[in-house]
Amino acid sequence: MKKLLTFVLMAILYLTAFPLNAQQSENQQKNYSEYPYWIDMMQDASANFYETVDAFNQYWDGREITKGCGYKPFKRWEDHWRNRLNADGTRKVESEVYDEFEKFVSNYANRDNDFQGNQLKNRVIQVPDNPTGMVG
Repeated sequence: MKKLLTFVLMAILYLTAFPLNAQQSENQQKNYSEYPYWIDMMQDASANFYETVDAFNQYWDGREITKGCGYKPFKRWEDHWRNRLNADGTRKVESEVYDEFEKFVSNYANRDNDFQGNQLKNRVIQVPDNPTGMVG
């Protein structure tokens, strides 16, 4: 009986002294202002563009921008990808863009490309007497 009581007390002590943190770590929000998560998010093609920009802005809020800190390369990356996004903020795959281009070319390849106009001059164009444009 004494062994059972000791075992139960040790089990209770073990379970209360070492709380389980596995569930808590999954539910925690990333603190973007403390660590530059945006660097890893730039490299991840499945990362949401708007979340990456938000992480960048939170990280740089109140920090000084110095040479070689990565601020300008991110801004170039942001400018490059701003117009190359899907509706949900994910980046378009290069093959998807190429397929759309091929579809566009095939749709317009068979068109009659007779774009030559047949404008007629309706009036006589008068050439100025003084080619330099000066009066007098």
